[in-house]
Parts: sequence; C-alpha cells; structure tokens
Amino acid sequence: TFDTLIYFIFNKKLKIKRSWLVLSSDDTYTYLLNLSRQLKFSLKHTNVDNISSDLQGVKYKGIIIDQNYFLNKEIIHIISTLKSKEITIINPLNWCDKYLHKCPSFLISQDEILNLQEISNKNQVQLRIKRFNDIFISLILLLILSPLFLIIFLFLLFFEGKPIFYSQTRTGINNKLILIYKFRTMIVNAERDGPQWSIKNDPRITKFGGFLRKYRLDELPQLISVIKGEMSLIGPRPERPEIESVLKEKIPHYNIRSFVKPGLSGWAQVNYHYGANIDDSINKLSYDIYYVRNFSLALDLIILFKTLKIIFQAKGSKPKN
Repeated sequence: TFDTLIYFIFNKKLKIKRSWLVLSSDDTYTYLLNLSRQLKFSLKHTNVDNISSDLQGVKYKGIIIDQNYFLNKEIIHIISTLKSKEITIINPLNWCDKYLHKCPSFLISQDEILNLQEISNKNQVQLRIKRFNDIFISLILLLILSPLFLIIFLFLLFFEGKPIFYSQTRTGINNKLILIYKFRTMIVNAERDGPQWSIKNDPRITKFGGFLRKYRLDELPQLISVIKGEMSLIGPRPERPEIESVLKEKIPHYNIRSFVKPGLSGWAQVNYHYGANIDDSINKLSYDIYYVRNFSLALDLIILFKTLKIIFQAKGSKPKN
C-alpha cells in the first residue's frame, strides 16, 4: 500500500492498533516480545482456555497463533469464531513479515522453504526487468564514476602501494562460488591468521581504507560482477564460504538467502548495522529472508533509495562492537 511505501522510505510510523494476543510456545512468545518492544507493540500471552475472556474489553488488533496449534480441532473452531467477529488471525512468521519487515529463520517451516523456492523461480518478467536494470544502471555508474575510479586508483597506488584491488571468493546464487573485487582497505596480509570478521576500530583498516568504507566506495569494482550476471545491484550481501560454513551450522535455514542473486546492497544492509558476529548474522538473515519472500521491483527501488540515503549520511559502515 501507499502507507507502507511511505514507511519504508521515510521510516514514518503507521497509525495501527498495536495490541495483540499471542497463542504460542513460551519460546516463540518471548522472541516476539523482545522484537516488538523496539516498535512498541503490546503483546499478551494467552492459552486456549483464556482466549475468549482475554478478548473481552480490550480492542486487540488480532491474535498471533503458532503454526503448531493448527492441527488442534478446538483451535480451528476458535479461529472460525474469531474470523466471524472480524478479528485478524495471523501466524508468527507472517506477523513478523507484515509488521516488523523481517522473518526470523527459526520460524521457517519445511513447507515455507518449498514455498520460498517456488517464489524465487517465479516472477520471471520482473527478474528479466531487474537484470536489464542491473546492466543499464551499472554501465551508467561505471561511465559517470570513471574519474572517481581513477582518483582512488592513483591515491592507493602512491600512498598505500600495491595491490590496489582485493579479491575474495564469495557464495552466490544456489551456492555457486563467485569471485568479487574491492578496492583494498586493509593492510597487506591482513588475514594471515585466516578469515575473520572486522571489528570496531579494526587496526587492520588503513586511514584511506576507512574513508572508502565509510562511503562504500570500496565496493564499486563489484559493478563488474553485476554486469557479468554473478551479482545484482540489490540482494543479500554475498558471504565468504569459510564464514558461511560456520553460520550454516549455527543458524537454521541460513541457506535460504542463496535462493536469489547476491547484491551490492540489500534489505539487511539498509535496516541493520555492519555485522561482526553470530547474533548480527541471525538478525541480518531475518531481513534477507524477508527480501526473498517479498521480492519485487518496487522493493528493490525502496532499497536503492534507502541505500543512497545511508551512503550520503555515511552510516552503518562499522560494526557496533
């Protein structure tokens, strides 16, 4: 809707009823409660016996019912009764999607994974338009920014020395390995002890490298990967396979983000700070899954506008810890 579009671009809070009943496990309720506090939603845990009484006297937006309750005949009867009273019924995953604009991976069922695979294979017309836009915009950017490329190249050459570019193997769509290039922002042999996350005030980052990272200029060579078709302008950021192997063991359904092409910027990047640990990766994955579930050219456009806003404000390029 138009209101949702305004919310996404300008972060304007919508005037909606924020009180919800939650019929779920304790773990799911606690998780939803922690998420909702940031947005000032009011959640109340309930059970089958107390639903009717809890609904008396309070104008709830609706009730969030865990998928695990759908097999219960009594719950089905309650749902039918509530729907006849025009009370919204929604499961935790769809509630997070609709109101928090993120989809926690632990709420994903096997049926949902199959559905996401189907969604990622649909929208062929939009995918073709997206591919055309990727090539057209990347070529225009390369042409317009070519003087900036030259300036960065010469500055790195004379003040930082070679190598100018830094290459990394990343995971692309369907887990295919791709090679991406960046302008070097760290000291030479910064990872002689193996791959590792960047940390706050990372001593490996050079002064000029910090400037390039602040304005995302180090990412510009990846426009070549976009033109080649290995990446898109918009999509989940490609992760390093060495780090990804750890994340797949720690985070359920991490592989969902590989259902679409990785991007220069994504829904996670415009909604969450630079990731530097497992918890950050869990949070960013919830935004990546939202993108996979809701892919559209309109959402890509929203992400593009929010990305430009972040770049001009020089925000989000450093981890918080």
